Amino acid sequence: KMVRALQAGLQPILCVGDRLVDKQHGHAQRHVQDQLEAALHNVTADELDQIVIAYEPVWAISSGDGHGNFSTPRDVEKMVGYIKMVLRSRYGADSSKVRIVYGGSVNAEN
Repeated sequence: KMVRALQAGLQPILCVGDRLVDKQHGHAQRHVQDQLEAALHNVTADELDQIVIAYEPVWAISSGDGHGNFSTPRDVEKMVGYIKMVLRSRYGADSSKVRIVYGGSVNAEN
């Protein structure tokens, strides 16, 4: 899907995230890495500047009732750092072309 979107001239936004069970069992990073590897399998380094990655932990997406779970800035920094490491291991210096954004819920405290 990623390659097809790029071929069509679109700027794809790849949403990756972990579930609460992944976080609770220490598998959040592996879960996100598996998503990245699957989605970027055929993407070349030359195409990276056309891609946005949104880290959206499923457990931190609010239902709109104000009672959802929220990531701390440290949670987000840690996962974004891990995503950057995964990209660096695959693409080297070209990995810095990818923009990474946070897509979970926020509140006044975070």
